[in-house]
Amino acid sequence: MVSRAIFALAAGLVAASGSPALAGWFDSKPAAPAAAPSVDYTPQIQKDIDDQQYLDAGKLLDQALLADGENPKLTLLAGELSLANGHYDLALASFQSIDAKPEQRARALEGEGIALSMLGKSDAALAALKSAVAADDSLWRAWNALGTEYDRRHDWTNAEGAYSHAISIPSSTAIVLNPFSFTR
Repeated sequence: MVSRAIFALAAGLVAASGSPALAGWFDSKPAAPAAAPSVDYTPQIQKDIDDQQYLDAGKLLDQALLADGENPKLTLLAGELSLANGHYDLALASFQSIDAKPEQRARALEGEGIALSMLGKSDAALAALKSAVAADDSLWRAWNALGTEYDRRHDWTNAEGAYSHAISIPSSTAIVLNPFSFTR
């Protein structure tokens, strides 16, 4: 009776797994599942953030991070999404975590500077924003935030220069002159 129960259990395992090898019999390792094709979701996530579709961006970003949590582009987008949602501490942590990766350094410094500015850490924000525009002169949001920081210091000449530079960048928009609008 016991041998029939063991045989039935073994047969059930084989049926459920598809083969004795997959069930772990014969000292063989189970076949690895086929890897899912890698999809780059970063353009769609960036578009959703740009279009202020934060819920859609968040859902897609969650899926992408599950598949590739070490991707600095995704970490940068996580910071951008946190910044857009007013979660400045989370944004700052994301931006600072990728600060050492050269391909994302300028945008990470831009985001870090904006987050620091929104957190009221003006000296650190000014330093990060200056570094961002030194690394990439075309970051209009960094120039805009730099103008805001100069405004706070009553440094009107540098503020005007920063705002002028921000608005002269082709990818900038009319929101440049609003110091509290840091969307892309």
